[in-house]
Formats: sequence, C-alpha cells, structure tokens
Amino acid sequence: MKIQLTPQFSDAHLPAQATANQRQLYLALTALPEARDSHLPVNLCLVLDHSGSMGGTPLATVKDAA
Repeated sequence: MKIQLTPQFSDAHLPAQATANQRQLYLALTALPEARDSHLPVNLCLVLDHSGSMGGTPLATVKDAA
C-alpha cells in the first residue's frame, strides 16, 4: 500500500510586516492500495504540541482531530 500525503495551509500568504503569525496545517492521508501488497501493515506516528500555549481548548481540538 502506498500513502498519499496532501498538505494545505489555512492561509497561503504570510504578511511581511507581521512579527508573529499563526497558521493551521491540514494534512490529508489517503491509502492507495496495490494488488500485490494489500495486507501490509502501516505505521503512523502523530506528534502533538502540548506546550503551555496549547493548553485547554487548543489541545483538545488537536486531540479530537488526531
């Protein structure tokens, strides 16, 4: 099986004069099966930011999305 990864940012433009910005990254994973390896396992690792700024609702939202 092959995996197709499609990344997309919430906003493609970053203002040059802004000193701080926040953008969300959307990742779509699509399994592309092949006849010869239809039963191979897939290992997937997600890394979640759990720093202080992600506490509360932002962290809950990331966990729900994962």
